[in-house]
Amino acid sequence: KQFEQGRELCENALALYRGISPEQPLDEARCLTTLGILYTELNDRDKAREKHERALSLREKQNVPRDVAESLIYLGRLYA
Repeated sequence: KQFEQGRELCENALALYRGISPEQPLDEARCLTTLGILYTELNDRDKAREKHERALSLREKQNVPRDVAESLIYLGRLYA
């Protein structure tokens, strides 16, 4: 139940980020990463992968290697 509440809060935050800071995709990527983690905990690997892949895409466009690496690590954990 706590993870479900966390998911709902993050989905709301994601909508806000998309509305107020589209020029700041790293904020959106951070939110997507958190959602990916929550979906992993909820045993929904497909949605987790979708969120992590979207975060990775946004991070690659910003060319921040540390953030890209973080997304790759979370994606890798889905296959562990």
